[in-house]
Amino acid sequence: MIDTTTFTWLSDVGDDDDVQLGGDGAQVLRIEEVHEEAGECELGGLIGLVAIVETTFGHGNRLLVSATFDLDDGDTLVFQGVAERIHYNDRPSFKGRLGLGGGTGKYKGRRGQADVDVCNPKRWIISLDP
Repeated sequence: MIDTTTFTWLSDVGDDDDVQLGGDGAQVLRIEEVHEEAGECELGGLIGLVAIVETTFGHGNRLLVSATFDLDDGDTLVFQGVAERIHYNDRPSFKGRLGLGGGTGKYKGRRGQADVDVCNPKRWIISLDP
């Protein structure tokens, strides 16, 4: 049996903080603040930033997502994968499962995934294998 560490972070962005990278809106860069979760979908202390690149592909509501976490303690994590485009409180968002592509510091050499859902607007449930 693998001992897995699981923790939850929340990320949030202001209404006007999206940067369109593609001329046709095919790619979006979003910088969000990352917080610990103090209670069910309740923002706790600020712990860093996440840069999220969303690229539209195929038909419908599918996105290629890359999320790079830059934490205040100097560590980083990078998650990548395919997610579903959704709207939450009239704001664009996504949900799905992303794989851990790499990390530094205490996350170096770890494997895992992030289950992303909406509540604030994003809730990252991160599970890491030792």
